[in-house]
Amino acid sequence: MAKQKRGQNSAASETRTESQGATLRDRIGNDALEKLKEASRAMRQEEEQRKIAERERKIAEQKMKEKNKSFADLFEESSLDWKKFK
Repeated sequence: MAKQKRGQNSAASETRTESQGATLRDRIGNDALEKLKEASRAMRQEEEQRKIAERERKIAEQKMKEKNKSFADLFEESSLDWKKFK
């Protein structure tokens, strides 16, 4: 019994959402729809600019770290093995 009720409720809710979606789109005018699309484009563009700025900041930070390495850091990163040159 419980399963039958669930099936009936889901079918009814699907028809409601389909009819609401169509009426909502009709209610929104073309001007409002264009404004929403423009806002979406602007948000995407701002997000791209933020990502680019973040990438540039990370690159600059990496360059500063590389520039400010001490001799000990450079020596530890070196792959030279003194045993090869004996």
